[in-house]
Formats: sequence, structure tokens, C-alpha cells
Amino acid sequence: MALKSCRECKKKVSTEAATCPNCGVPNPTSFTKKESSLKATGLKVKKSNQVKKMVMTICCSNVHCSVWADAVDVPKKPSLKNYKCPKCNSQMIEHNEEKIEEMARKARPWEIDQRLEKEQTETIPEKYTPPKPGDANYSQFLDGDVDLATAYWGYMFLGSIVVGFVAGFLTGMFGAFFSLALVFYSGWAAAGVWASAEKYKVKKIEQKQSVVWGVLAQIFSVINVLGALSFVLQAFGG
Repeated sequence: MALKSCRECKKKVSTEAATCPNCGVPNPTSFTKKESSLKATGLKVKKSNQVKKMVMTICCSNVHCSVWADAVDVPKKPSLKNYKCPKCNSQMIEHNEEKIEEMARKARPWEIDQRLEKEQTETIPEKYTPPKPGDANYSQFLDGDVDLATAYWGYMFLGSIVVGFVAGFLTGMFGAFFSLALVFYSGWAAAGVWASAEKYKVKKIEQKQSVVWGVLAQIFSVINVLGALSFVLQAFGG
């Protein structure tokens, strides 16, 4: 009695056995012609349940389609001709991010610019840069964007001295009407100093520091306006 390997479990079994005593396969030592030729070449026979289902990722080739660049997994085939976009019926292509980006830059450059602008807006917060003392304009002064020292000593203190001197000279030469210039300037300077002092106090409170200079600047700005009004009353009353 000869022994051969079972075609299923590979264990030795009699060539006369109707079934394999180990795995129960019928005619365990009989091989089909196809199996015999494959075994002769040293190749293994794959079972049907071991064949894996292959997939590939594709997307629409029409850059103007509403579902363009949306990746879809489909069974892998030798050609993509059988796959059409369900939205616009365009030919489907293999999904490749670099290739899609290149196609978008050529066909939809405005979309790339809008996306980059949106990303920059979302990721880069707006940063406030305080103006330098010599670069401030009138609007920044009234908004309180000038530092308190410049606002008080520059705009109100020195500015009031200069304007007061000119207004006093013109008032003595041409009449009391020119004294009003000092009131207008003092009011404008006081408004800017007040706004700068408010922002100064907020900053110092956040830093847990004294706000005394901000309060004093606001008090003196009011006194300066009152002094200008007194000058006007004297000019018209005298």
C-alpha cells in the first residue's frame, strides 16, 4: 500500500483511501490536471476564499464639478474607462493630491487664492502695533492710540503754551474773537489726553500696577480746559 500526501491537509494517506482520515476530503491523493501542473512548477494553489478584493481611489476629472476632488474607493480594474462621475458624467481619474492641486492652480486659480486668504485670516490673528510718538495723526490721538506721555506733555502742555501765546497775541492786536482758538485747541487736546489716559489705566490694571498718572493726566486736562475758558471770559469781559 503506497502513501502520498493529502491534497488538502498535506498529511500522508493511503492512495487507496476514499476519504482523508485527517480532514475528510474525498479522493485525498487525486489531483486535477491544473493543480498537478501548478505543483510541478512549485507554485501554491490559492483557495477562492483567500483572494483579496482590491480597491483603488478615484475622483472626478472635471474641475468645475461640484464633487470634484472627492475621493471614492471602487473595485480595482485594469482601466478607468468604465467609471463615470455620477454628478456630471465626466471621466473618473485616479485620486492624487499633488495632481489635483496642480489642476486646481491651472483651472481654478481664484479658488486657491481665496482658500489661502481664508487660511491666513483664520490662522494669523490681527496684531495691533502701537504708533510711534512721531508718527501719530489726529485720528489716532483722539482714539487714545498715542502714549500718555506724548499726549500730555506734547499735545496738551506744550501745545497749549504755543497756542495760548499766539491766541493772546492775536487777541491783544485784533480782538477777543481770537481767544476762542485756545478753547477749541484745549478741548481737542483734553479729549485726546483723556482717551490715552483711559487706555493707560486699562493696561496698568491688567499689569496690576498703579493708575495714578492716568488719573492725574485726566484731572489736569480738565483744569487746562477751565483755564482756557477763563482766558476767553476775560478777553470778552475786558
